[in-house]
Amino acid sequence: MIQMQKASESSGEGGRWSRGLRRVGFLTALAVPALLGMFGIVLADGILIPTLPDAPNFAIRYHHVTVSIQGQIATTEIDQVFENRSNREQEATYVFPLPSGAAVREFDIYERGEKIKGRLLDRDDARRIYEDIVRKRRDPGLLEYVGKDMYQASVFPIPAGGEKRLQLKYTELLKQEGNVVTYLYPLSTEKFSSEPIEDIKLNVEVESAGSPILSVYSPTHDVDVKRPGDQQAVVQYEEHDTKPNMDFILHYTTSADRISPEVLAYREMGQDGFFLLMASPGAEDEPQEAQAKDVAFVIDTSGSMSGEKIEQAKGALTFCLNSLNKGDRFQIISFSDAVRPFRSGRDLLAASRENVREARGFVDGLQADGGTDINSALEAALALNFEKERATYVVFLTDGLPTVGMTDVDEILGRVKDGNYEREQRLARLFAFGVGYDVNTHFLDQLSQDNGGTSEYVRPSENIEVKVSKFFAKVARPVLTDVQLDFKGVEVYDLFPKEMPDVFAGSQLIVLGRYRAEELAEATVDLSGLASPERRHFTTKVDFPRSEPENPYIAPLWAARKVGYLLDQIRLHGESEELINEVVRLSMKYGILTEYTAFLAEEGGRLAAREMADAARGAMAPAMAKASGGWAVSQAQNAQALSAQAQVGANYVQYDAEGNRMTYSNVQVANNQAYFNRQGNWVDSRYKENQSVIKVQAFSDAYFQLSNRFSSVNQALSMGDQVLVVVNNQAIQIGTEGKDKFTDKELEQVGPQE
Repeated sequence: MIQMQKASESSGEGGRWSRGLRRVGFLTALAVPALLGMFGIVLADGILIPTLPDAPNFAIRYHHVTVSIQGQIATTEIDQVFENRSNREQEATYVFPLPSGAAVREFDIYERGEKIKGRLLDRDDARRIYEDIVRKRRDPGLLEYVGKDMYQASVFPIPAGGEKRLQLKYTELLKQEGNVVTYLYPLSTEKFSSEPIEDIKLNVEVESAGSPILSVYSPTHDVDVKRPGDQQAVVQYEEHDTKPNMDFILHYTTSADRISPEVLAYREMGQDGFFLLMASPGAEDEPQEAQAKDVAFVIDTSGSMSGEKIEQAKGALTFCLNSLNKGDRFQIISFSDAVRPFRSGRDLLAASRENVREARGFVDGLQADGGTDINSALEAALALNFEKERATYVVFLTDGLPTVGMTDVDEILGRVKDGNYEREQRLARLFAFGVGYDVNTHFLDQLSQDNGGTSEYVRPSENIEVKVSKFFAKVARPVLTDVQLDFKGVEVYDLFPKEMPDVFAGSQLIVLGRYRAEELAEATVDLSGLASPERRHFTTKVDFPRSEPENPYIAPLWAARKVGYLLDQIRLHGESEELINEVVRLSMKYGILTEYTAFLAEEGGRLAAREMADAARGAMAPAMAKASGGWAVSQAQNAQALSAQAQVGANYVQYDAEGNRMTYSNVQVANNQAYFNRQGNWVDSRYKENQSVIKVQAFSDAYFQLSNRFSSVNQALSMGDQVLVVVNNQAIQIGTEGKDKFTDKELEQVGPQE
């Protein structure tokens, strides 16, 4: 566990707090379209298991969950409909692996007018039932739930083509130590529904006991968060026609401070640790938190923007103008082969009603013609009289390459950077939007990176207005700018993002990194930033542990961000053996498949490290030559998605050269370790060719001896009945032949009891 205390803030606010999270186990053994080495968790929602070993699994028609959290008390209500789509009547056993300490309040299922009763079993009784079902059905999926309590009920015959509606309600006390509260709902059902689930809805309403709710973050699912008040949050997740492959985790923080950074850690004994820092300004409805800002809109009106593109760009710019706050200042610079500002001079204009109205008229009159003088337009923007005390942004939109004036992109990059920095102090963050496939992605990516911003791309099939408007709605209300992180008392490295972004109202800062600590490290984390007109400090005392088994999702999240960063470095600055080797290593360990390492899935990870690096280099070489076109845009978007990853596989989509979504079904991750499918056999990526192997018969006594002695293998075993797993450097092949029983001495030789 990490223990924290709140130190005095520069403003004099303070208080004591500590952080602790309820222990949760993780499983990653479900089938994964392994774009990011995603993984699930060791619980599952209610499962209806046919009594007969050869009977098919039931289908789940819908799965609705309503959660009410008052203070630390969470009440979870589940409504599921199971369907028997077979042509015979079935009996079944309903099991629900419960979170530790949960109490079932209601269980509603009726047969012939009588309510069926269930029973609560402790983990030892539950283990026997799980193993018995695994033996009879020869399905290892349930092994992932070993070690958890269980609610069980026998369900009377379900007629062929019939259905059963089950409703369960339970309460639990969520552990809160200091500012962090964690809620976990067992959502993964992929192994136990015969068909994709038609409708999944999860609604969580949180009300704190007193302090405002700040960060609301799910590391597993891309959720919609609404903030009706300082002490309230509503979190919603919805999907259709899907099979969930990970359970739902929600972290939220409470604090009286305006911004309170929180740190979570994960570390295996003897290795460097991983940490995740999150910070949020709180509810979205606090207008007094937003700083005044200066914004320069630079819009390409060259001939190539004619037609639908210029109309969409004008709509986006109108939205941005209407979203300016009282106290903001702005300027519009349109350009083609000449630069045309909304108002002459270097001063920005107050966002008054009159000025905004006149600016909208200027936008309405924009027409597309002429060439593209990017350098002059950006020089004009950076020559504006920005106020150093304000948040300052340049929003740059173009659909092509420089064709007029300065056309050397390297020269333009140098001039813009020189013009934007005064004594190493940046004037403005630059956000670039590339429209269509004719843009130079290397140029725009480097331009935004050099100037503290980001780049986004609008494909021909996408709407410019939607993308730009969504971006500006997010940055419209800055709360903390020029953000800096300082760690004292512990060595940290490989932080992502490399440069801290500004913090906006309704958003949150997510930072992932590594730390070194031979012993328990008492450290101080200082998050500071400009909250006009002063710099504010939020200082937290953190104990970085030498071993922390919780929160394993942090490791693959960090790895995804690092891979994204490395891909950008390779694209923009050229390949090197060191960078390519690191991309391959992380791809192998965490199952992170990029457009350059997809061969890992195709080959099942059989190549040696040198061969894999050579294959990656060969795949990168032709791609590196592409700075423009659909393939270049796809590469940029893929790297950006990884670099900004905030959920474990939940929101990452990889695109190929034609812009099509790419997925892989032959990679899974268990215990933060990638497994590659070799002709139906899941192989641990740590396995080395010609390594000695112990063969074990699936579902034999030896199989369950491994399961009982080494709890970590259950996540791998649950993938199927043919798995090659590495335990303490010993390779063990589960299959149709091999040992049926271990002696005590043989088990001891494999490793100690886990």
